[in-house]
Amino acid sequence: MHPTTRQHAHHNSRGLTRLLAVIAGVVAVTLGLVAPASADDTSTRFSPTFTVVPGGLCGAVIDATKLPQERPGQFSIEASITRIGLGCGPFQLYVRWRNLDTGLTGGQSNPVDANGHIGGAQDGVITGLGYGPGAGRVEAWIDTGSADYYPNEPMIPHISGRATFTLN
Repeated sequence: MHPTTRQHAHHNSRGLTRLLAVIAGVVAVTLGLVAPASADDTSTRFSPTFTVVPGGLCGAVIDATKLPQERPGQFSIEASITRIGLGCGPFQLYVRWRNLDTGLTGGQSNPVDANGHIGGAQDGVITGLGYGPGAGRVEAWIDTGSADYYPNEPMIPHISGRATFTLN
């Protein structure tokens, strides 16, 4: 093989390697395989929460996003509830958190009415999550419980939505 042909083939190989690395990075970010950036200016989606809803034959999917941070060490989420079925009743929505750096835990609950509206949440935005986890890496999750027994917190069958992010 001629030297310039060999150099050209090597150059094309490096270009292909770089292109594949960029494509892999885009796919990883799209699939959520890369850790989220700092919470100061980013949103972080929770995995969906799937829950049975008290009442008739009813369930719900809760989609939530951690919103960009407004105050240091605190966060809020925007949640939307899609009910599926008939005779849906009220329930409690719990947003819980654990600061993975300090060990602090907390959270809060909000009532969800029979129409799927979250009490105390303007346009689905839940604020004041406990006293705030403080700076550090935070794991948060969404649970559901029966409104009939609040505040004793009997959980209703569900799969928790989860998110991990960093607060400054």
